[in-house]
Amino acid sequence: MEKEVVTQETETVPLRLLLRQETAASHAALDATASADDLTDPVGYARFLTRQYRARVPIEAWVERACPEQVAPPPVAHLIAADLAAMGCAIPQTSLQFKLPVGVDPIGLAWAIAGSHLGNRMMLKTLQDTESDSPCSFLADKKMQRFWCELRPQLDRPVSAVHAQPAITAASTVFAHFLTVFADQAESKAAA
Repeated sequence: MEKEVVTQETETVPLRLLLRQETAASHAALDATASADDLTDPVGYARFLTRQYRARVPIEAWVERACPEQVAPPPVAHLIAADLAAMGCAIPQTSLQFKLPVGVDPIGLAWAIAGSHLGNRMMLKTLQDTESDSPCSFLADKKMQRFWCELRPQLDRPVSAVHAQPAITAASTVFAHFLTVFADQAESKAAA
């Protein structure tokens, strides 16, 4: 009996692992940019929320308009706006647009958005540990956590690297969008 040769094109692993592996550099760059905001400082926390709001509003508009319901993350920009308003901050205006390239798999967008909320849980703990009185409806949101749990079986399905590419492209597009927004905010801060 002939032994089957497994090539990279046919080898399958969970989609979630391929997404993490292929977007690791972008994820690290975004984390490094986001970590510049001291969440225990009201000014740093407001800057973090402003960045999140400016990045998420265009994504949520695209999701509402074009994303299949089964992978559409729940909206959270309204929670960010509420937190900013509770801090006495203006709700930022944004003219940014977002769209996924044609032919990509929006599950990559869902993974990136829902996965980022796992990091939000750690930020919430930091605020709670410092007994901060900052409003945190965005960080504490449970809808995104439930969405992640519902999405997880789809993310755990085994796929080849070739078949994962449309989802990887979608996730990479989300990371690039966030990096652009965060870089713009950093430049605005430096100019002030």
